[in-house]
Amino acid sequence: MIEIITNALDAERKTLFLYDDKTDELWSQVAEGARMKEIRLPASAELAGSCFRSREPFEKALKFRVNDGPSRLYLERARFYESDPPADDWDGV
Repeated sequence: MIEIITNALDAERKTLFLYDDKTDELWSQVAEGARMKEIRLPASAELAGSCFRSREPFEKALKFRVNDGPSRLYLERARFYESDPPADDWDGV
C-alpha cells in the first residue's frame, strides 16, 4: 500500500508511522547503516500529527488530484470513524 501511495503522489521517499495508543505517539523505524532505529514523536506533532488527527491533508490532496484513490479512501474512512467510532476495546484490526 505504501508503494502505491508513494507512486500516486510522485514522492521520492516514504515513511509509515504507526500509532501507539498507550503513549499517544506516532512511531516508525528507519535504517541507520546496518541497524534499525526507532523514531517516536507526539501524535500532535507538526505535519505528521496533523495528518494523523485530521481529514484536512486528504481534502487538500484531492484539490490537486481529484481522482486520487488513496486520499479518497482515507477521507472516507476518517468520516466514517468520526460518525461511528469503534468500541473502546477495539484493537485496530
